[in-house]
Amino acid sequence: MTQPQIEPAGRRFRAFTAKHLDALVQRAGLSATERLAIKAVGMVLPFRTNSYVVDTLIDWDAAPDDPIFRLVFPQATMLDAADVNRIAYLLANGSPEAKLRQAVHEIGCG
Repeated sequence: MTQPQIEPAGRRFRAFTAKHLDALVQRAGLSATERLAIKAVGMVLPFRTNSYVVDTLIDWDAAPDDPIFRLVFPQATMLDAADVNRIAYLLANGSPEAKLRQAVHEIGCG
């Protein structure tokens, strides 16, 4: 007896993490400033999703107001504006990785 397939043949699970945020949110038509804010929040708060959510559940034409997009992706309002601005500034100015990690740690543990 053969086992039923859970996923259609040829489809494989793919996970997306914070390193994929900028490329993913470009699909929502956000400005560079809005994308930077999302990336900044994603540095502090955990982010992980999969290809099913990205390819099937999110209505990219309605993003960023799509409810699944808002539920899954980091939002600038999830952190204090000063913290978002701090991380965004460090990212935008190519600050050293150690300085960025320190700021993320301070915000996350603060």
